[in-house]
Amino acid sequence: MKKIVTTSLSILTTIALLGLSNASAAKELWVIRDGKLNKEGLDSKLVPGKGYVYCGGETVDGLHVVTRTAGGVSNWARFITAKSAVGDCEFRAVFSCAAQRPKPAYPKINITDRGALRFSNDGSQVWLHSSRAALPLEHFSAPLPANAFDGNLHSMAVKRVGDKISFYYDDKKFNEQPIDPDVNLHLWFDALFLTAKIKSIKLTAEKLSDKLTTGFASAAPIEEIYKGSGAREKPEYGKACRYRIPALAVSTKGTILAFAEARRTGGGDIGDIDAVLRRSEDGGKTWKPGGALHANIGESKCAELPDGSVLFVGNPTPPEKRRRLTIITEGGTKNATELWHAEDLKHAGCQGAVARHSWPQDGKPGLLLYSGPGIDSARAHGTLFGSYDDGKTWPWKLEYYEGGSGHRAILSHSGPTDPHNFSTWQTLRVPFMFGVPAARKLLVFRRGAGTSKCSPGGKSRSLSTETWLASVGPCVPVALSPPPTK
Repeated sequence: MKKIVTTSLSILTTIALLGLSNASAAKELWVIRDGKLNKEGLDSKLVPGKGYVYCGGETVDGLHVVTRTAGGVSNWARFITAKSAVGDCEFRAVFSCAAQRPKPAYPKINITDRGALRFSNDGSQVWLHSSRAALPLEHFSAPLPANAFDGNLHSMAVKRVGDKISFYYDDKKFNEQPIDPDVNLHLWFDALFLTAKIKSIKLTAEKLSDKLTTGFASAAPIEEIYKGSGAREKPEYGKACRYRIPALAVSTKGTILAFAEARRTGGGDIGDIDAVLRRSEDGGKTWKPGGALHANIGESKCAELPDGSVLFVGNPTPPEKRRRLTIITEGGTKNATELWHAEDLKHAGCQGAVARHSWPQDGKPGLLLYSGPGIDSARAHGTLFGSYDDGKTWPWKLEYYEGGSGHRAILSHSGPTDPHNFSTWQTLRVPFMFGVPAARKLLVFRRGAGTSKCSPGGKSRSLSTETWLASVGPCVPVALSPPPTK
């Protein structure tokens, strides 16, 4: 392999210029040094799932060569450091990268929960991107003196001194802004989807910390009820790579039920997935394990049954087109043993919702309501279904919206004049809808594609591309009757 020659020797020789003021006492963590990967510098808890290798590559001419695949599998080239920085610090990467990149967001230095230092698609600018960060730093962009993807070695660095954080490319400072000097910063280099050559990745700091999470302010103490433990080759019950799709409910006895998807081996939507439950009988002070579904049922919603059991309605495993149901018995303490599919409830690859509308009383059965797509070929035809036998059959139905209809939630509530009100909220591609039948109004949110129009209150209004509109009745009246009781 041809050795890459940098056009600027200063990249490799002026580390001291960016060094910390008290460099003699600083701690160092090398992730890559002279092209050699230090696996102890990586977060060992983040192991990719089956079919991936973690930061694969080989050392050639003093450079760690990263390709999109390694050893015949996909290369998860995310160099996530095993330590965070406390106090004055610097994170620095020296690398080269080709212009042909399938994902333009890479390479970048991630500052967890605060932003990412990356390049424009053509490599002519450096950006700080922070649009989805919880504690976003201020965005900036600046032209580069040398294109980032010209095949030569270049450096990018993030440095904090006191209450200022600065951003560098080829040792030139492009931006400086304020930051809390006491918070820990987790910085790491992301080369996912790239063919790149990395000479070094190094973190230098006054102190190095094992804490890789951000210390967020909170109005109340936070307790982790579920905590993922990273990808694994085989499922291990009691542990999961990730817990996702949370839900809370309170039983008639006052027990708080906390549900989640336990994604056993990997974090994807499809795989070895159980719905699991934890219970609190003291208002959330302590938590005990509950039952598990062990039925590969995804994105579940639940409702309590008259005997204290919990009915789950969720997504089935493809190619099944019917919703999957199961029950955790004895107040949610036992594992599910029964599994069935509802013939009337269609599955269209999105989450549905279920709620208790009424309890059995005076010899009359109770009523469960389910909200979901009315067809299995598309996320469309939003339909409300009713069951009088605790989910075994769903004989009553009412289509409340014919158009796009995706993930949703449903709430049964008592209004001032009508004890059988219900509200259903659903996320749709076009439109978004929130229906309040008792008020005979419909709130519609629709994303404009080109120029769109609506007529709130009978008055026409145009909207430009990428805008959102909200229209409230009477322009879109709806007349939905509550389901009948038997």
